[in-house]
Amino acid sequence: MGKANRGSCSTKDFPRPAPRPRYSAMVHTAILANGFEDFRPWRKELEEFLRSFGLNGK
Repeated sequence: MGKANRGSCSTKDFPRPAPRPRYSAMVHTAILANGFEDFRPWRKELEEFLRSFGLNGK
């Protein structure tokens, strides 16, 4: 098998059918629309998880 020429590329080298924003936070619209509660902040969840094992979450 021959050597492959690998080089770096950017996303503009491979255009998508729909333009994507540079930054977009995930929206939980579907979760809320289906009657579920939104996620709590991850740091709070991590603190609670660590406390459940007797560890200090801070």
